Amino acid sequence: MANLVTLTTDFGDSQGCVGIMKGVMACINLNVKFIDMAHDIPSHDVFHAAFVLKTAYRYFPEGTVHLAVVDPGVGGSRRPIAVRTDRYYFVGPDNGLFTYIYGENEFDAREITEAKYTLGVDSTTFDGRDIFAPVAAYLSLGVSIEQFGQEMSDPVRLDIYRPEYGKGLIKGHVIHIDQFGNLITDIERDESEQVMDFRDVRIRAGDLVIETVSGAYSDGPPGEPVCVWGSHGHLEVAVSQGRAVDSMEGMDRGAEVFVQANE
Repeated sequence: MANLVTLTTDFGDSQGCVGIMKGVMACINLNVKFIDMAHDIPSHDVFHAAFVLKTAYRYFPEGTVHLAVVDPGVGGSRRPIAVRTDRYYFVGPDNGLFTYIYGENEFDAREITEAKYTLGVDSTTFDGRDIFAPVAAYLSLGVSIEQFGQEMSDPVRLDIYRPEYGKGLIKGHVIHIDQFGNLITDIERDESEQVMDFRDVRIRAGDLVIETVSGAYSDGPPGEPVCVWGSHGHLEVAVSQGRAVDSMEGMDRGAEVFVQANE
């Protein structure tokens, strides 16, 4: 085991929730190390958190436990789960947070039902403290995932957008907006370059047409829109030294982006 836990939440930094979760884990495994992935996820935005996990999880040592709590259904009927892939563990609510993980890996998902691996607190508002943190800590100690509960065959998956490929045309969608206001699409480089030569295309996003895919955000003058392959391999619509989301009306999550081959 890596003896390492990452944390991704929408708790922010002003309420003490993240510190409490770390304290609970340290009480179980005093030697565990923590890395804060993100705590400024927009409140209740499971799609945002799922994308953050998708782009980050693979950059950690084998055996890392990724603890994620963005949980608008806390205290309700949604299940607490632990998930194992061939290299990593994931702990959090069964609300689609791990959708991309399921799509990219073989996995074993377990509903957390064994109370001895939780705090045993009769509370319905802070499962991050009472359930997810203890389970993550026990995983970091090497407790087998089978100990936490029965295998699940039906973990919740988000209804995520996927690009559509036609002759000389790709229809994608905005799936994420980052802190710089860049519009990140579901068009991924490895897959898309197998069906289209991106050296001779134009991109349409709303009323905007961009005539080429640039090599960097700075290829355009300040304030001008550019299209680039982002660091995570997704096609992005950006504004050089600006914010695309603020300058392009209607380009929110789900907005369509078209890539067309020039004839």
